[in-house]
Amino acid sequence: MKALLGLTFLVSTAYAAGPHIGYAYPAGGQAGQTVEVVVGGQYIHRTDGVLFSGKGVSAEVERTYRPMNGKERTEITQKLKEARQRISLKGLSASEINQALAKEAGLTEMQIEDLMKQRRDRQNPKRQQNVQIAETATIKVAIDKHADPGWHELRLVMPNGISNPVRFFVGEYREASETISVLDDSVKPVDLGSNLPAVANGQVLPGAVDYVTFSAKKGDSLTLALDARAVTPYMADAVPGWFQAVMQVTDEAGREVAYADHCFYNQDPACHLIVPKDGKYTVRIHDALYRGREDFVYRLTIGNVPYLTGVSSLINGHSQQLVGWNLNSSTLPKFGIPVAPFVPDLPLLKGTRIDRDCLVSGLLSKPKQIDSYQIIAKPGQSLVAEITARRAGSPVDSSLLLLDSKGVVIASNDDSKDPAAGLTVHQADSYLSLKLPQSSVPPYKLMVRDTQGGYGPTYSYVLRVSKPRPDFVLRILPSALTVTPNGAAKVNVQVIPRDGFSGSVKLKLVDAPKWITFTQTGPDSGKITVGQGHRGELLSLRLQGSAMIDGKETVRPGIPAEEMMQAFAWKHLVTVSEWIVKVAGPTKGLNSSSTPFATEIHTNR
Repeated sequence: MKALLGLTFLVSTAYAAGPHIGYAYPAGGQAGQTVEVVVGGQYIHRTDGVLFSGKGVSAEVERTYRPMNGKERTEITQKLKEARQRISLKGLSASEINQALAKEAGLTEMQIEDLMKQRRDRQNPKRQQNVQIAETATIKVAIDKHADPGWHELRLVMPNGISNPVRFFVGEYREASETISVLDDSVKPVDLGSNLPAVANGQVLPGAVDYVTFSAKKGDSLTLALDARAVTPYMADAVPGWFQAVMQVTDEAGREVAYADHCFYNQDPACHLIVPKDGKYTVRIHDALYRGREDFVYRLTIGNVPYLTGVSSLINGHSQQLVGWNLNSSTLPKFGIPVAPFVPDLPLLKGTRIDRDCLVSGLLSKPKQIDSYQIIAKPGQSLVAEITARRAGSPVDSSLLLLDSKGVVIASNDDSKDPAAGLTVHQADSYLSLKLPQSSVPPYKLMVRDTQGGYGPTYSYVLRVSKPRPDFVLRILPSALTVTPNGAAKVNVQVIPRDGFSGSVKLKLVDAPKWITFTQTGPDSGKITVGQGHRGELLSLRLQGSAMIDGKETVRPGIPAEEMMQAFAWKHLVTVSEWIVKVAGPTKGLNSSSTPFATEIHTNR
């Protein structure tokens, strides 16, 4: 039994509903440091704890904030009006006026400042009023010097529930954050100086442009990598569905020396700068459409930092050449295009003649290249041909074409959707599953090319040719549930079939305490039930599914996920590290039925 890490408590007895968080700022910190983080969301003002995934990060709640409603604003406005009539404010400064009015009206200065801020925001035509991020919880995050490096997940815990996770990065470099005036939204730029590498944290507000400055010497080889979509993968109410950051680098004379609005197919911008001369440089950051809001959060890393732009082979350990900037080893760096090495589960074939179930490692390195494979099979035989490229971090936009020996086209495919690839916006991998026609003439030719004509040292792919291999993967929704003592809550499980799988899946909890049970209520649903006397408990649970495939039992883990909406329309299943169940009540302690298990999270790191 391994306890979840990083939970601290405040006393709270009242309940709210539906906690949800939209951002955390800053979205990371340096190992060994303590960082004040503002978390924005809805129904979070009764937070009584903070939860981080991974090791070495903990937090305590300093304060929470909920905007006043219309009735509260009217009451405070009336009290201030009456107070002004009773006292003289002549000759007082702005701060002295607020102090005097607060004392006379029986209010706090914070209430007066809040009223003024809400008035300014409502009168600002650039400000989009968004209740989903209007409440805040300010937390103090302590990062141990030995904390797990990389992305962690931050959740807020309330007596009646637990929020969705947002991403928080633990890094090794010095960090600085911009400051935004609550009076007029003015921003104090971040100056990283010459002590690089370093990280600048910022929030782009409506119509705003942020500035980060740094000093460098001629010939310095610098990576500039900005994480925006890596912090917040999808936004429901923004087009294209995330903060599309743009950065421009200029010298002291204002001349542009670098520019990026993406990095290959990755939406977050990054660039490599060989510094042209000694001096101070400015990075100009804004949204491509000049949108902005508190949840337009970014992290900009600048320095001689290894950055991966791709690999020559997706097969794990198979003649893999790394491509990128400032690379100094054969180890995948922390920064860059998110490459997920492919672990072979079939024999790896060399050559172009395929006469058995196998995998082939391919690379489209030349202009107009088309890879051709001879398939030795019989008419009437079932065949699957599948490309793995974009899902594993390759820029290849594949296309498959299958012909018989007379040149008759039997089947073709460009894009095939994989619901399990939740962070892959362009589903560019190809897939064919068919029974070869009895009228076809063997042997067969399978052709692989890039639909957009792309090529280069990172245009790698893995081709699977085999008989159908029915299988399935599971996604658990949502990734956090709240159950009342002696009550039940519904669990949704999405079964994603592979290669024509159509069997039934039996679901069950693994290594759960006896007082919590799972009952399957349908092919893709169930319910969690907890016993009495466990008020406030918080657990990390595991669910698995099993099915009979070709006479053998196949067991697959349930991977927790959040369903995120992109740009008002498209929904994606984004996997997270833990499936958490909260028993309603003031959080009193932690138990865990398992250690966190491997997930399929792919980010810019």
